[in-house]
Amino acid sequence: MKTRTSLLIPLLVLLSCFIPAHSAQADGSLELTITIDSVMPPKDCKTTGWMMPFTRTTTVGQDAPAALQLWRYIVQYINDDINLVHYWGSGYSAYVQDYMMNRGEQHVYGITSYVVPLLSATYHATTVEYVLYNDAVVWEIRSTVDCQNGKPVNYAVTAQAARGNRADLPPPGRNLVLALEDIPLYRNNLSRTHPLGMIKACQTFYLSHIVMPRASITIYARESLANSDIILVGGPNPRPRLVDVPENYGQPGGQPILDQCVGK
Repeated sequence: MKTRTSLLIPLLVLLSCFIPAHSAQADGSLELTITIDSVMPPKDCKTTGWMMPFTRTTTVGQDAPAALQLWRYIVQYINDDINLVHYWGSGYSAYVQDYMMNRGEQHVYGITSYVVPLLSATYHATTVEYVLYNDAVVWEIRSTVDCQNGKPVNYAVTAQAARGNRADLPPPGRNLVLALEDIPLYRNNLSRTHPLGMIKACQTFYLSHIVMPRASITIYARESLANSDIILVGGPNPRPRLVDVPENYGQPGGQPILDQCVGK
């Protein structure tokens, strides 16, 4: 994950958290409006994520289907670089599970969690929820938080009509991480059989293909060293100790090497 210096500004007092919106129409068959109000500031922002409650009101036109099906496509950014892309409701897999859009007022907790903890609790975070009707992007809900040593110093939630296609949205990519302990690799992660080697403590590598299978509590990822899958969350053993690092970690002028990894 590339890191840029985040712009930290004083906490904004939202005199009015109501965000006006204009109706969106996709394929001539859907009128949709989403408004956001009652935004509450996050109490803290940790290296593992943050939470920001707000109220969302969804209004659809009279011609909308009685059982309206929409999709959510979530993109997370840390310091303006993509951290994770996933579909809401189906874990982090690259397919879409049905999402029934509730009409009327909904009290929502904007929860953003990081499967791999961040290196620092000082960051600029953006989470964008794209709402799709079929393959058309019809709405965008954007939440931002500026964090300084775990304390939110600025936050906002905006909602607006959007246009585009599912194919135009940012695709899942790979993310540079650092092992904080030795991580054994196995061909079968559940039975821990057929060993493939070891990721050594303080070694960097890339994670990609982050996936949570449907009806599962286990999150897998593809590591770049042996090109094998490892379990990040929900396995029979403790989750591996990893930390997200910027692409320039350990390079001249980049993120310094962690103290415990100097010389290793």
